[in-house]
Amino acid sequence: MPVEEMELESKLLSILEGTRVSKALIRPYPIATNGTVSYAEFDLNKGKFVLIIDTDCDHNTNIAAHPTTVFLPNIHYPVDSFKVEVTAGSTTYKYNKFLQVLEWNHQVGIGNIKMTVTNVNEGEGESDNYSMNSLNCLTCGYL
Repeated sequence: MPVEEMELESKLLSILEGTRVSKALIRPYPIATNGTVSYAEFDLNKGKFVLIIDTDCDHNTNIAAHPTTVFLPNIHYPVDSFKVEVTAGSTTYKYNKFLQVLEWNHQVGIGNIKMTVTNVNEGEGESDNYSMNSLNCLTCGYL
């Protein structure tokens, strides 16, 4: 890497180092749901995201063709440091770390179903890869 690029990267990282702006602006959210969103909340301090979906809205939906997709930014939920809990129905999920999305396949027609995503490392201080996450946010256009 040329010296000029290294200096620019260093300056950009120093601007974000220790700030909470990126963590406050970049939040998880449902991208597409297999049902109607009844409730969605993100608690920045606890590192907890709650999503409640009413699955009674469309009884003819094909589960395999239409998973609920949620954006889980790695600035809050690094790979292998979060847990997902659901309240009802048979569910499966998979996480794409490149796109930072969680695909959640669940039953429909069972009423309200709740998903809670919790960062298991929240409260242990800044992550070791905070600078890399901040740089990733800059390069992806989040900041």
